[in-house]
Amino acid sequence: MTGSGVYREGAVLLLHEILCADGRIAAAEKSLAEIRRNWSKEHSLVVATYHLIDVCRLSSESDQKRRAGELVLDWIKLPGANFEKSDPAVRLGLANILIEGNFPDEAALMLSAAQKALEGTDDPVLDIGVSYFLAKAANAASKHQEALKSLDTIIERYNDDTYNGTYPDAPFVFVQRAAAQRGLYEKDRDAGRLEKMADDLTAALAILDQRRQSLIFADGPTPLFERDYWATWLQYLEVLKARRMCERVVLLISSRRLMAGGETAAFAPTSLQNRFDQLEKDCQ
Repeated sequence: MTGSGVYREGAVLLLHEILCADGRIAAAEKSLAEIRRNWSKEHSLVVATYHLIDVCRLSSESDQKRRAGELVLDWIKLPGANFEKSDPAVRLGLANILIEGNFPDEAALMLSAAQKALEGTDDPVLDIGVSYFLAKAANAASKHQEALKSLDTIIERYNDDTYNGTYPDAPFVFVQRAAAQRGLYEKDRDAGRLEKMADDLTAALAILDQRRQSLIFADGPTPLFERDYWATWLQYLEVLKARRMCERVVLLISSRRLMAGGETAAFAPTSLQNRFDQLEKDCQ
């Protein structure tokens, strides 16, 4: 089919959705460009952009996360996206993609608007979510002391719920607090921060391990969950290495290999597995 008729529009959009579902990002970029060129004012551009955002955000590669952030900034400007009418939960999700894509300032603006929309409401999950993502944006902007203060407040206010993993972002509150401590450690080299990082990452992994077991007995962990799970493990092992606990690092990696099928078995997503392999070599 040629031209820009409605049938061709539908066919190109369907092809684009298939390419995104198959993770063929380069080809999906071409189909998105065609949709933008021929149907820039149609709802198909809103849908197509969202599909590509979704596949890029799942990647472990920084350039794809960056691309997801760029696409979010494009998507929110599309008239058919109705971003201005979106609820705070949608804004939180989009802000997270911006943070992951290294757009912390844009994310902070979006979160501030979400925070304003929540004034006068009594929703602890959204209250935690906004505070958490603001802290994550602060970390991404190297404002680690600001992030630490915000995360400490969340944990103090929702202590049991956080340690018990009651709300969705609970393990990542600990991950971000460890990231804040890491940023501060790189400046002051206070060894006490390493111990705090290890404690927070241990708390995060306790929650994530429990969730992963539940997912295994259900439909299985999603690629996004696996990425976050093994990224947390990697951070924990890097902290152990910094604390000169290399023997434990090697032992833990070895046990993960055996659980995955053998002494040389891979156990994490490819982009992260390479970093586990290097960490193991460094510690041997």
